[in-house]
Amino acid sequence: MTAILIDSREPTWVQNLKFGGLPVAVTKLETGDVQAVTDDGCMLIIERKTPDDFLGSLKENRLLIQMERMANLRYDEQLAGRKATIYPYLMVTGGFSYGQGRRVVTERGLTGWDYAAVSGALLSIQEMGVLVTSCAGDTD
Repeated sequence: MTAILIDSREPTWVQNLKFGGLPVAVTKLETGDVQAVTDDGCMLIIERKTPDDFLGSLKENRLLIQMERMANLRYDEQLAGRKATIYPYLMVTGGFSYGQGRRVVTERGLTGWDYAAVSGALLSIQEMGVLVTSCAGDTD
C-alpha cells in the first residue's frame, strides 16, 4: 500500500485510524468509506457495514445501489479495454447468525430478517463483482 483515503463522513475514530505509517488523507469520497492505493497502482475501494447497517441499507434499497456504483467503476475500466485496477470490497464488521425460525441475529438481537434472504443478498453482491469479506468487529 502507498496511501489511504478515508471518507470525511466516517466517524472520527475511523478517520483517526493508523495504517502502519502510510500516508492517510481524510476527504469526501464518491464511493466507499476507505480507498487504498496499492504499490502496483491498483485501488481497493472498501465499503464498511456493521451487520445492522447492512440490514438497514438493504431495507432502504441503498445497499445494492452502493455496491453497483463500486462494481461499475471496475466494469468501466474493462469495457474501455483497460486492465482492471479497481477492486471493490464490502467489509461486514461483525457476523450474522441465525436464531429462532432461521431469523438473523445481530449484536442487537433477533431481527425480522430471514437468514436465507440475507445470504442471498450477500451472494447477489458477489455476483455483481464486489468481493465480500468480514471481520469480528469494528476494531479488527
